[in-house]
Amino acid sequence: MKKISAFLIIVFMFSFISFAEEEREIKIWVDENYVFSDVKPMIVNSRTQVPIRFIAEELGFDVKWLQDTREVVITDGKVNLRLKIDSDIAIKDGKEYKLDNKVFIKDSRTFLPLRFISESFLKKVDYHSETKTAIIGEKFDENAYYPIRFYKDDYKYSVKKSVRFMDNSVMDDKKFKTESDLLYYFTRPVTKVEQDNKKGLIDIKGNIVLDFSYDYIGYYNKGYFRFNKDDKMGLLDKLGNVVIEAKYDRIHDIEDNRLKVELDNKEGILDLHGNEIIEVKYDKIEYKRDGYYRFRQGKTFGYVTEDNKEILLPEYNYVSSFCQGVAVFNKDGKFGIMNKELKEIISGYTHINEFYYSDITTYKKDGKTGIIDNKGKELTKPEYDMIFISQPIWNYSHLIMAEKDGKSALIDKNGKALSEFKYDFLIPMSEKYIKFNIGGIYSHGDISGGKWGILDKNGKEVLKASYDEIGRSISPNGNIIAKKNDKYGIVNLSGKTVVDFKYDRIIDYSDGLAIFEIKMNSYRNKYGAFDEEGKIVLKPEYNWIGGFKNGLSLFGVSSKLKTGEVITKYGIMDKNRKVIIKPIYDDIGDYNFIEDVQVIF
Repeated sequence: MKKISAFLIIVFMFSFISFAEEEREIKIWVDENYVFSDVKPMIVNSRTQVPIRFIAEELGFDVKWLQDTREVVITDGKVNLRLKIDSDIAIKDGKEYKLDNKVFIKDSRTFLPLRFISESFLKKVDYHSETKTAIIGEKFDENAYYPIRFYKDDYKYSVKKSVRFMDNSVMDDKKFKTESDLLYYFTRPVTKVEQDNKKGLIDIKGNIVLDFSYDYIGYYNKGYFRFNKDDKMGLLDKLGNVVIEAKYDRIHDIEDNRLKVELDNKEGILDLHGNEIIEVKYDKIEYKRDGYYRFRQGKTFGYVTEDNKEILLPEYNYVSSFCQGVAVFNKDGKFGIMNKELKEIISGYTHINEFYYSDITTYKKDGKTGIIDNKGKELTKPEYDMIFISQPIWNYSHLIMAEKDGKSALIDKNGKALSEFKYDFLIPMSEKYIKFNIGGIYSHGDISGGKWGILDKNGKEVLKASYDEIGRSISPNGNIIAKKNDKYGIVNLSGKTVVDFKYDRIIDYSDGLAIFEIKMNSYRNKYGAFDEEGKIVLKPEYNWIGGFKNGLSLFGVSSKLKTGEVITKYGIMDKNRKVIIKPIYDDIGDYNFIEDVQVIF
């Protein structure tokens, strides 16, 4: 029996789905996850029999198949359980037990009695008859939403959705007659492709999901695609079904299962069925923050809730969205902070930035900048020319960069200098490191000249300023893309060269691989990939590689027509160079479609 050794815990995006009652199948709930297999559980003599592979994987057991004796051995490191095909005798730690049913094989899967296996390893087992759910573990709530995982062939899928099995739900996004319908929908990654200037949809196996009939299909966005028809925009689901007709001038990205739309110079909010949550009547409206949608109507700002209760604030020149429990306002030319009860906490500032990412932000007073928190407390004096607070996207403390007298330093939120004020530019790379430049010049949106090095979050220089360029990020192993004398290489944080500086371009690490480019004396530049050790794992035989994500990458193959025109066709491959989708398309959307379902090899 093959055991999957890798496991990945992902952050689930909690959308709401409910199921119709018809054709309901047996479900299994294991420690706050619904778990499914391509071979379904069965009821035999009133006992639930399950394919051993997926249930053992969920419970963290090690499973071995003994071909000679046709036995299955299951262990968790303490308990040892041995079962024989076509036998109703189980041996647990050397002692025999009689089973209610024999162990059997169906559809190439070994079926074992669920209750006996679970209880043998001291797991509580129950059955919820109303939803036909076998329960392993505790605290099951039939009204709650839980993530789902699905086992198929040699893969395990983690689906970034949560479901509950009920007949009706005011919050449902979709209804499926059976669990199989849901699993088919959510375990079929789909992306847009282009052929002969027409857009369509294909799945991860290259099957056409939607014919090439659209002039425009947008990038994959949380299970949906925007499309254009007769100069109007609508929404497709991942199977190509029109869920919102093309009648809007613009549809924005999805946030929290809501869509901001524009029609005739007015804006509003829809759900994913196209129902109006906030009427399309405002000059400007922002997605909900802290329970309120911020709007502007003419010169008047205000807030509106999903039950369409408006709060008008005509006395303010400007109000921001609520974030971190507060909003920034401008009144009579001065900025301040108000709470959700619309009580002004502070005012009188030249400027205050919004609290989008954190409970601290920057303020300006008398031409200088400082740091303030969402309670209105000034954490630093206004003594800096400029302050940049990094977004906490790495779930770590902020990296704060301040500028004074034309030079920059790393500081903490209370203004303590962590480095000298001697750098011309500071740019965050991760939660722990910042790259710096000395001697460079900012022009036309780019920094040219000077030398680059790296600081750690405490302000210590870990790489001296000796590189012409440094990449945007650091790999998990601490590798950095750098440039010297017009060639790219890879170094680590101690300055040791991992890959010699001889390549025309190297792109930052993604999914454990760094893509490199070798320029040729023809139209066919060559692309390959390094692993974390600097070893070439993909030889430079591709005309383009997009960078890997979840084990897959777009790639391109170029050719020259008799007319001299160079064309490139695109496909998808895995890290082992296996072609998943042949390079026959003029364009393939992006990688986001892979994220909806995480395939774990």
